[in-house]
Amino acid sequence: MDGTILDELKDLTGYMGSAITDARGNVLISHVGQKSTLKEDDYNAVLGIINKTFVDNHQVTKALGIGGTKEMSIATDNAIILFACTGEDNSHRHVFVALDKEGSDAFAKMIVQRIIRKVA
Repeated sequence: MDGTILDELKDLTGYMGSAITDARGNVLISHVGQKSTLKEDDYNAVLGIINKTFVDNHQVTKALGIGGTKEMSIATDNAIILFACTGEDNSHRHVFVALDKEGSDAFAKMIVQRIIRKVA
């Protein structure tokens, strides 16, 4: 995978980190920003947990009969984590980006969708 695919996210205000994983949570590419509270090794370990949360959500929405989850976000007091999925019919990749509370999740979603189209 092209190492520059996440570069557009790195310029976002409040950028903390981003990644692309496969559906099982294997990290295909990741980047830890300067604002991250985690080091690279810890970040990749946490990505496995985050990916599981997204996969669990896929299962819940399917069980409800409303289809697989395409996007999800988690907002905390200090950060926003955005998730997006290429869809299970494609290469089934997940894209993640974390922003601090100063970040624009709306702008980040637009960029994530561009990335999703590239990796699908």
